[in-house]
Amino acid sequence: MIIPNKSLITENVINWTLNNAITRLVLSVGVAYGSDVDKVRTLLIGVVEDHPDVLKEPPPSVFFMNHGDSSLDFELRIFVANPNKRLPVTHDINTAINSVLSRNGIDIPFPQRTLHIVSED
Repeated sequence: MIIPNKSLITENVINWTLNNAITRLVLSVGVAYGSDVDKVRTLLIGVVEDHPDVLKEPPPSVFFMNHGDSSLDFELRIFVANPNKRLPVTHDINTAINSVLSRNGIDIPFPQRTLHIVSED
């Protein structure tokens, strides 16, 4: 979907994928508070480096991005050779992340909410 703006209407649009099909994937994963951040990063890097469709150049990266509401949020940035690999690689990586975190006792949390109930008599 293209949303017109001045640049798109008045200037040339360049299709960067015409000559180079390499595409970047950005995957997010949150882990429970109290998790060892360095261990999580090492496990996540291991998952992406082991996948045969993840390109070595540019190298994959994992960043601890945020202290979220219910989780410590990480972002994986990986590159694949062509857009057709985006969904299969995303599936494979997410499946492997779930498995490796589970095996290492690291929880993927669900949102935690505290309710305060006040009753008026």
